[in-house]
Amino acid sequence: MLRTKPTAPRLLKATFPAHLKTLVTWYAPLSTGGSAITSYYVRWSINGRTWTTWARTGVLKYAYKLGLPAGRRAYVEVMAYNVAGFSPIAILGFIPTR
Repeated sequence: MLRTKPTAPRLLKATFPAHLKTLVTWYAPLSTGGSAITSYYVRWSINGRTWTTWARTGVLKYAYKLGLPAGRRAYVEVMAYNVAGFSPIAILGFIPTR
């Protein structure tokens, strides 16, 4: 069977469970490409141009970020990974609230 890259993670959602803390959750891709997802990768931006380095979450479908300023647009990008490679990027823009 031919293994392919997964499709993008879906339904990204940002919530703000505590002061200066942002939680982003997502659902698995609709297609894994015939291989298990072995990791998700996440990166953050406060302007959409400058990004943090990619952070690996393992198979967890969530990530926390501390210190995003309230009231200013921020962004998160998430990719899934399997043995065939990386998915397309899923992106979410949001405004942290506290």
